[in-house]
Amino acid sequence: MAMKKRLPLLALVLLLAALLAAVLTQRETAPESAPAPDATAEPTGPTGPGAEETMVHVQKPAGDGVNFSHGSGVYLGDGLILTAAHVVEMDVTHPQVKILFYEQVIVPGEVVLNGRIFAPDLDLALIRIEPKDLTPRRRDEAPTAICSTNPGTDSPMLVAAEGKVTTAKTIPTALERRDTASNNTNGWTNILSTGYHHGASGGGVFDPETNCLEGVISLELSDPSRGIDLTSFVPASRIGPFLDYYSRHH
Repeated sequence: MAMKKRLPLLALVLLLAALLAAVLTQRETAPESAPAPDATAEPTGPTGPGAEETMVHVQKPAGDGVNFSHGSGVYLGDGLILTAAHVVEMDVTHPQVKILFYEQVIVPGEVVLNGRIFAPDLDLALIRIEPKDLTPRRRDEAPTAICSTNPGTDSPMLVAAEGKVTTAKTIPTALERRDTASNNTNGWTNILSTGYHHGASGGGVFDPETNCLEGVISLELSDPSRGIDLTSFVPASRIGPFLDYYSRHH
């Protein structure tokens, strides 16, 4: 089973305090990094497959013949699966995994890129399935689109994880975080107001109107004593460059 990430105690206390304040105040604050909507833009319809069609289950053996890690993933098309890095980090010397598609087809795969090589907090991994192991339907499936912008506050989302699709929303208030590299403060909206638990890591967060991928579930943020049960996800703005890097080098 994929383990929860653990934050240092002081960092966790500060983060949970900020999250609680954001949930309780219910302020409608737009993230500074999000561009203003273009009033002249034509509305766009769904692109690519729906959330359910992209949903997969990922299983990574621990290397001892007994234990394994498991989580969710997103089928991107062309034999590629996107998941959370911490789902597949057991026994990294053996990158082989098993993928279960939602139509109950099990195929082998291999981890080909881990986001940790770029940044410790880039909780993404890419898995490749050989064409011969894909069904004709999966070989011909349209690619999953990656959203061009991150979601704003209180935005409805579809979450495809743990074998089901559920509805959720991003937090109602953008948290402020400081980028120490640029010394800029940006709104932080890649958090769901719903807690997703064991097995959901690596699942897809989708825009319900366009079917584009807004994020990949990464970290459960919970404190039952304070009524906090939230989930952070790696946003589209970090997924795009990660996939671009793979495309340029393969």
